[in-house]
Amino acid sequence: MKILSILYLEDNKLDLELVKSKLEDAGIDFKMTHVETQADFEAALTSEQFEIILSDYALPSFDGPSALALARKICPGVPVIMVSGTIGEEIAVDTLKRGATDYVIKQRMARLIPSIKRALKENEESKRRKHAEKALQQEQEKAQKYLDIAEVMIVAFNKKGDITLVNQKGASILGYHTDELIGKNWFDNFLPKREGESGKKSYFESIKGKNKILDHFEETIVTSSGEERIIDWHSTPLLDEEKQTIGILGSGEDITERKRIEKSMILMSDTQSQITNQDNLTDIYQLIGKKIRELIGEGYVITSLYDEQIEAMRVVGINGFGDLYENLTRKLKINPFKTVYYLKDMSANHLRAYRSGELEKFEGDLYNLLTGKVPKQICNIAEKEFNFTGIYVIGFIWHDLDFGGVTIFPKRDITQYKPMIETIMNQASTTIKRIKSEEDLRISEQKLRISLDGTIHTIAATVEARDPYTAGHQTRVADLAAVIASEMHLSNEKIEGIKMAGIIHDLGKINTPAEILSKPGKLSELEFQIIQTHPQVGFDLLKEIEFPWPIAGMVLQHHEKMDGSGYPRGLKGDEIMLEARILTVSDIVEAMSSHRPYRPAHGIDKALKQIKKDKGTLLDPKVVDACLKVFEHGYKLPEG
Repeated sequence: MKILSILYLEDNKLDLELVKSKLEDAGIDFKMTHVETQADFEAALTSEQFEIILSDYALPSFDGPSALALARKICPGVPVIMVSGTIGEEIAVDTLKRGATDYVIKQRMARLIPSIKRALKENEESKRRKHAEKALQQEQEKAQKYLDIAEVMIVAFNKKGDITLVNQKGASILGYHTDELIGKNWFDNFLPKREGESGKKSYFESIKGKNKILDHFEETIVTSSGEERIIDWHSTPLLDEEKQTIGILGSGEDITERKRIEKSMILMSDTQSQITNQDNLTDIYQLIGKKIRELIGEGYVITSLYDEQIEAMRVVGINGFGDLYENLTRKLKINPFKTVYYLKDMSANHLRAYRSGELEKFEGDLYNLLTGKVPKQICNIAEKEFNFTGIYVIGFIWHDLDFGGVTIFPKRDITQYKPMIETIMNQASTTIKRIKSEEDLRISEQKLRISLDGTIHTIAATVEARDPYTAGHQTRVADLAAVIASEMHLSNEKIEGIKMAGIIHDLGKINTPAEILSKPGKLSELEFQIIQTHPQVGFDLLKEIEFPWPIAGMVLQHHEKMDGSGYPRGLKGDEIMLEARILTVSDIVEAMSSHRPYRPAHGIDKALKQIKKDKGTLLDPKVVDACLKVFEHGYKLPEG
């Protein structure tokens, strides 16, 4: 794992240790250079390289703005986060305007790690963006060097649009000898059919003076091979002695590759964003092939994955074939790309490519690629129908995971796209690994929840076995508490925790003598004191168990009252966790409505009347209102 290099300007040792602690708690490996003075800060900036700078705002002999200015001057590309306990809103805004990436108030240090991660991410994205802009700028500068009379196409046209003059560069771009071009009509021969008529009309109107002759524009042309090229034109009218327009002279630069690079860069940015945001493996396999197909323009892409059970490659995505694929499959009565290809039959060249993140040309034909599983005659027919120029293979970089990759059948040379294809595959590999890790985590959490659920129900059954008169009490309390929590719009996570706590809220009674639990008469003061120990006993039994919810705390507090008259700790108001307040109301309603050894059941109406009476004194008013509402809506306690 990469070690994060940090420069921290801070004169308070406690704050220094607090920041280190936050970084360690977040699992960040870091190397921190700590300085306290301007001289040491400047020396560190000039002698070392840092990935992020943290700075206090107020120091005895040096302040935040000065430190920020110094950092921006010496290390302009390194993000700076101001960490201070004295910074106000206006100062914070001014700090950001001066170039700080963010600011963190020391009283809210929980923001530090997210702020650092965001700053690093934004800085990395900025570097990538600048790198892309620089690459495009370099390409433009390279093209500009050739924009002189000898290295641009020059073409002259008469009034009809016929070519009257063309230089060697122009003839080369169009794919003809110069003498073959003289006299040919530009609009009839060298523009796409979709643009020929409109281009001719616009040209004639410009010659007649109805439209202004454009001095700079881009135009798509068609070469002798049928390929379309994009020309960046600069034009000027040709005049006779009477200053009448008799034609146009144009100098044009072929900007097809520049446009292709620009388009590819936009596509790459879009592709990386889409791949990163994917959460479904099936979708990402289809997206990979689709985006590589868009990048190379023409050709076919097949995505394959390794099936560990049968030790073979299976096809999971096909792009670019369209109707041709279905027609050929029907014609050949075989689907060559849906066959299972076993690793033992695959060539070393093919396997090596699948295990790497580099695009490699497959040394062989389709028959070799398909490991001889498809007859050679059928492979020859497929090659002719698909008309591809080669076979390329690249694998996912999965490290310890299973492997797979894509096979590309382009219709032209794709060497120029090699870095982009490798970037797509690298990004896809990272995303696939993330999705698989998240899925594994989800399954583990699901198994843990099932295990916890079983454990909690086993504990509940143990308690109720010792107290037959309250059999089902905990389950009914849990059910009512969950319904109340839902009515109060708590999160599903909290609702589940409340329900689990309800199921075992009387766990502490396992330490209470059975004769006290089942005593039919009134309890003595001593016996009641023993009963009152059950929340603490339950807490002690549960506190060391790692639940995803504060179960032990809920069990401990479920007999506390809002006015402090409850037990075991006499907590008041918000000192009692909301989950416990919900359990308290649920416990009272269920207990009063059910039979007890020392009294008959009072019934639900009397129970609801009691909690309404105690609302705001002993019981949380919001919880009581929610409880009353669920019964008004027809809720009934479970039977049994």
